[in-house]
Formats: sequence, structure tokens, C-alpha cells
Amino acid sequence: MQGLKEKSLVNETLDKVDALKPIAEELGASLAQLALAWCAKNPHVSTVIMGATKEHQVMIHDLVLGVLD
Repeated sequence: MQGLKEKSLVNETLDKVDALKPIAEELGASLAQLALAWCAKNPHVSTVIMGATKEHQVMIHDLVLGVLD
């Protein structure tokens, strides 16, 4: 069972994620694509492992390249 502190942290995190939705929509991307693009553009991240296991996931991840432009 979550304590009050943990619930507050979860709500804060969800609020932050919700704030990213309009940015992703403006770019025509999903939140997952936006996250991958952020990782790929972040100079402190040397490698982005996408972890696709299905062909359609690879195709979706390819769309991340469009978000990077």
C-alpha cells in the first residue's frame, strides 16, 4: 500500500507527463516517440536502446527520426 508521500510523487510525475502531451501532439508524435527523441538529442546520453520486439515497433521508432528534425 502506498503512503501519502509515494502517492504525491506519483501524482507529480503524472502531471509532468500530462504537460508533455501537447508538445508531442504539436510534433505529431506519441509520448514514447518524444521520449526517444529527447534521449537521442541529449548530449549526456551515448546510446538509445529502443527495445522493439515487433516489426511495427521498429517502424514506429523510425518515426522518431522525423521528430528529431
